[in-house]
Amino acid sequence: MNLYKTRYTVLADIYEQLMSKVNYDTWAEYIYDIVKNEVSHDTKVLELAGGSGTISFYLQKYFYNYTLTDKSFFMLSKAEDFKSAIVCCDMQFLPFKEKFGLIISTFDSVNYLITKKSLTNLFREINAILTEDGIFTFDVSLYRNSVPLINERIIEATHKTFKYKQISKFEVENRIHTNIFKVITSEGNEITEIHRQKIWEFEEYFEVIEKSGLYVQDCLENFTMKKGKPTSKRVQFIVKKSKNHVIV
Repeated sequence: MNLYKTRYTVLADIYEQLMSKVNYDTWAEYIYDIVKNEVSHDTKVLELAGGSGTISFYLQKYFYNYTLTDKSFFMLSKAEDFKSAIVCCDMQFLPFKEKFGLIISTFDSVNYLITKKSLTNLFREINAILTEDGIFTFDVSLYRNSVPLINERIIEATHKTFKYKQISKFEVENRIHTNIFKVITSEGNEITEIHRQKIWEFEEYFEVIEKSGLYVQDCLENFTMKKGKPTSKRVQFIVKKSKNHVIV
């Protein structure tokens, strides 16, 4: 039987294995390094699309007023080591009335917003709940990172009681990076999850951010302090609210 699931349903069970090479501690330290001069340890922090809370666990070493969110209940249910507030919500439609001094998104989650409207929705939501001097920092994957997948790549592996196959490909025409996960359960059922990400032009982020009443304070090559550029594989944005800006 071939079943199709929404994103991060069955994948929640193998996500830890897929990300096994990620050094979360170092990643959390990098995020702290780029914001530490403008926030304090008691700053109210909101993490968007935080999944199972793995990087949140490390970021709580630096911030103790922390809220973890994700659209997937299944991913959040894996956040066993996370001890602070957890909210299941879509980053495009945030349910918060209070404001946050630091908002974080990691693992190119913003790339999952594949229409200009959805990208605009995100930044307008950020504008609404970011404090006047607050920071929104997020990373995205750019064109150069996806180019190797013009030729389809297939990875097969085993995880506990089931096997899975990951098929990755990049469609240059519409700049869509697709990951298809096929999981074979111990009962012989095949469960498929399809993940699509939009590889936006570097300049498009600046355009949408500015129209949303925000501005880019800095853009860095991921995990460095070097300036990000269109030819970077991944970049880290540091965004703040514009003063007296009318949202377009």
